[in-house]
Amino acid sequence: MYKFGFLIDAVGTSQHSIYLTQQVNALVSQKPDYAPCLFYRDFDKIVEPPLFALLNCYETWSFDGIAIATDIYSANLLLGCPGPKKRFFYVWNMEWAFRPQNMYADLAKVYLNDKLPLIARSKYHADILTKIWQPPVAILEEFNHEQLASFIKEQS
Repeated sequence: MYKFGFLIDAVGTSQHSIYLTQQVNALVSQKPDYAPCLFYRDFDKIVEPPLFALLNCYETWSFDGIAIATDIYSANLLLGCPGPKKRFFYVWNMEWAFRPQNMYADLAKVYLNDKLPLIARSKYHADILTKIWQPPVAILEEFNHEQLASFIKEQS
């Protein structure tokens, strides 16, 4: 059984949430030996019904699978959780460009942390991350379920 979970800001009507849910649903439908869950901070109207568990983000504390943060807030949260056996930061977008109030030291704590390897959303994002922060350990295009399945299996 391959146990993994994503930490996300909000379940609801965002492109981020919809893509993630669709791709993880496709993975679960094709590979029953994968046991995903989604840890969220905020709960909104669900557009794409998930075929996997939804849990409050604080449940990550005791989660013992592979945990993947998807934003700076959840990455910081994940760094303090003792449970996950492996941690990653899937960089969905370049948040630092949209939040000028973030200090470099706060960003570096996440983007340059050896305990939280980066995963890029695309080759383009990987190039940017490599130039500004560090090279990602993988590229999973738009949460692609086939690439995700291979990545989780490889990391387990």
